[in-house]
Amino acid sequence: MKMQPPSPPDSKVNDQYRVETPKHLHEVPGYIKRVVGDTSERMFYIIRLVWEANRGIMFMMTFMTLFNGIMPVTGSLISKEILNNLAKAYGNALTSFHIITLLLIAQFVYLLFNDAITRIYSTILQISGELVANHIKIKLMTKSKEVDLSSYDSPEYYTKRENATQERRQDAR
Repeated sequence: MKMQPPSPPDSKVNDQYRVETPKHLHEVPGYIKRVVGDTSERMFYIIRLVWEANRGIMFMMTFMTLFNGIMPVTGSLISKEILNNLAKAYGNALTSFHIITLLLIAQFVYLLFNDAITRIYSTILQISGELVANHIKIKLMTKSKEVDLSSYDSPEYYTKRENATQERRQDAR
């Protein structure tokens, strides 16, 4: 039996977050304000969900983001030193290649370390996505316990529940 791919999310769920593009130049500042405001609001909502799901993951993601910002600078500094020392060697100002060998070893170690950190960060992002999805499921189950049983008979309830589930799936990505 051939498995069917999952159906795409309902476009109405995604369209509710779209900001209409400006038609005239004087509408651009308001458009930018709405886009930045909506994006910031959504970002802080997601940060709050991750925080509620697991504070340790939030700290780890923050640390890893800062660390990933520093790593390219480190690689550039090592590369700069390699190139500077090769230029000295070419101009006969450097008589020993010992320093170049050490810098090449440092570059190799840096590349291995950077690859390991990238894999760890990817795993942390995956775990955080699953933790947030689980946290939202628990919130939905808790909320459904509070809902009156007669609500389960109304179509509006199922529409709202389906919208919340679609939004949860979208947030988890």
